[in-house]
Amino acid sequence: MSLQFEKMASVDAFDELQSDWEQIESGISPRTPFTSPQWNKLWWQHLSRDGIAQRDIFYAHAVRDQGRLIAVAPLMITVAPAFGPWRTRRLQYCGADPNLTEVHGLVCQSQDEERVVAGLGTYLMQQQGAWDWLRWAGIRSTGAAQRWLDKQGRTHWEEPVLNYWLSLPASWAEFLAGRKRNIKESLRKCYNSLKRAGHSFKFVVHAEPQLARAAFERFLALHAARAGSDMAVRHADNFAADQARAFLYEYCEGMAQRGQLRIFELEIEGVVVASRVGFVLGRELYLYYSGFAPEWGRFSIMTTLVAETLKWAIEQGFAIANLSVGRDNSKLRWSPEETVFNQGVQQCEGWRSRLSFRLYAWVEGI
Repeated sequence: MSLQFEKMASVDAFDELQSDWEQIESGISPRTPFTSPQWNKLWWQHLSRDGIAQRDIFYAHAVRDQGRLIAVAPLMITVAPAFGPWRTRRLQYCGADPNLTEVHGLVCQSQDEERVVAGLGTYLMQQQGAWDWLRWAGIRSTGAAQRWLDKQGRTHWEEPVLNYWLSLPASWAEFLAGRKRNIKESLRKCYNSLKRAGHSFKFVVHAEPQLARAAFERFLALHAARAGSDMAVRHADNFAADQARAFLYEYCEGMAQRGQLRIFELEIEGVVVASRVGFVLGRELYLYYSGFAPEWGRFSIMTTLVAETLKWAIEQGFAIANLSVGRDNSKLRWSPEETVFNQGVQQCEGWRSRLSFRLYAWVEGI
């Protein structure tokens, strides 16, 4: 039987699909918060654009198999500039922001990915009068959908998104036994450096909705402090914009009400010096952005915070701790497993699409 594709009238349709959508989500692993109806709805409400330079048009679709929801394509058409004969029309997924949404794309379980991508690709090509090129994202490199797209030969692949995660055993001792010597030595150093300097720390986990706002504000302050420091490794302040802060706060507040928010803090001498936001997704824990006081950086306090968080996750019975995306040493040192999400551009046929894409590629330098 062929799949059915239903274009949604507005973002309110996400609420109507929530129960079935979350059922799909529960079968995805490793999980991220970015596939949820809550994340995508709030992203559209806070971060979609409606200006002269760029305008986002809601273009999300539900994908059904004999009436049963099997996938959601939270798509939008980004028109830039919003008016005029030289406008370009990008068909892409919600979450097309610089840093907030770390992985975005189609929401479906791995066993359905190939036929959904194949069906959606065919369906969208029939709508190509509405867009100039399609940006695929979140395509698992080892999946059948990737092989199907490669056979079509019309996709220009870009830099992939690398997601790193840890399978958690029954005990911290068992976890450490599977790590390399360098991380074991780093752990000894970070704990001993505080002890030698006469400092003791307190590890705190905030889950209560009534405490979430204060912990969230401390996280933002520490995230900004790290970004504003002159440390060798530079970090951006991803929540400097009012829209980004408002979006993340509303999402975190909703997750706290659902019992799915955790904010991990390291406290020294009564002062919080490091913080990291985490999301509980079934038996998986997603570790989102962090921040710390730069003056405490020489004690490797973020390594200590991550270690204490992993100990806590193991004690709580989590199966996976997701370290988020990005190929940096703070993740690789833990010897994680890797999931590669590919992203690329597929053009429509016709001169207008080719010209629009060439203009876009020239501006973006791709």
